[in-house]
Amino acid sequence: MLLLEFDLEIKNKKGVENHVADHLSRLQPKDIQTEKVRETFPDEQFYVLHSSVRPWYADLVNYLVTKEFPSVLSKSQKDKL
Repeated sequence: MLLLEFDLEIKNKKGVENHVADHLSRLQPKDIQTEKVRETFPDEQFYVLHSSVRPWYADLVNYLVTKEFPSVLSKSQKDKL
């Protein structure tokens, strides 16, 4: 159902031309290793930044975007930024 929104054409390859499918179809049950399927992947993890801990470049990025100094900075910090 998800593929219906795309304009695509599916072409079939013969087993001789499709080496991966040909190899998989020839595997015997003893050759297949069963592993537990992982439900999550390392790239899918969420990372949380606590509001009290900001990256060192946060003030610089905020200044570049808004063109305003953060109100919490002192005069020397503004000069440094």
